[in-house]
Amino acid sequence: MEKIFSTGAVLKEASAIMRSKFWPIIGQYFVIVFLLGILFRVIFGNAAIVGSLITSYIAVKWAFAYINKGSFSFDDIFEGVTFKKFVYFVVAIFLVGLSIVGGMILLIIPGIIFAIRLAFVKFIMVEKEMKPMEALRESKRITKGYRWKLFWFFLVVLFINILGLICLFVGLLYTAPLTALATVIVYKKLSDNASQEIPVVDEVIIETVEVVQA
Repeated sequence: MEKIFSTGAVLKEASAIMRSKFWPIIGQYFVIVFLLGILFRVIFGNAAIVGSLITSYIAVKWAFAYINKGSFSFDDIFEGVTFKKFVYFVVAIFLVGLSIVGGMILLIIPGIIFAIRLAFVKFIMVEKEMKPMEALRESKRITKGYRWKLFWFFLVVLFINILGLICLFVGLLYTAPLTALATVIVYKKLSDNASQEIPVVDEVIIETVEVVQA
């Protein structure tokens, strides 16, 4: 199987992005994830989950902006966003959570498998025009064949953030955006690879039909 990504290389790529705009990245991530999170909890009160979903959506847009063009601006938040698309995003996150919880009820291992298979649903919903169930199927498709690699990747991500947490939370200001960027890099690599495989299959089918007709 072709080597699409390695955990070490992805983290190095994310580190390079961090170094290029160190303080803007840390400052923006802190504002989006921590300050906005607190603000939305105050605004929504018991419905704080709404604020968490908005924060999650903005954080994904933030990560995509740095991966795609190396910078982030306020306008990036609203680019391509519609009410319908955000509602689909919310529904997709709900379905992912339901799937993972269902897996955990069965056994821990199925829950972990579901979490890995559906790890990129929120990125797909933000980047592409898809309905929730389509995004779930797409995440399963692009992760197929790479789930063990993804398991170790997410294990390393967890370990890095635990180290950041141990450092009196200050370390999280670096490790959280670092791993957020790394995760989007992995998604982009898997998505791009999966997109390249589709035309190849189509060409084989066309050639087969032409041979049969001849």
